[in-house]
Amino acid sequence: MRTPILKECLLTGLDITMQRADSKYISITGLKFLEINNLPTFLILKKSLLTGHVNKFEKDIYSKMSKQIRNRAGSRLPIDANQLGISF
Repeated sequence: MRTPILKECLLTGLDITMQRADSKYISITGLKFLEINNLPTFLILKKSLLTGHVNKFEKDIYSKMSKQIRNRAGSRLPIDANQLGISF
């Protein structure tokens, strides 16, 4: 039996196989999936990404979180899963 090939977010290391095939980072789809299937990890990620500041462009938490992930990817500021206490 073959083990499924996991596709991981390049920044967080989280499984993103539920997203589009060309995804590099966890997106809104992956964040919603994570919230339903692994709430503790979602809450840790949420705490590390959201600042509490109002943003006029991104209205919901998923948009804000995915934007922060893209920003960190662009600025090459990784999210250390070990530091966050996320176990995969």
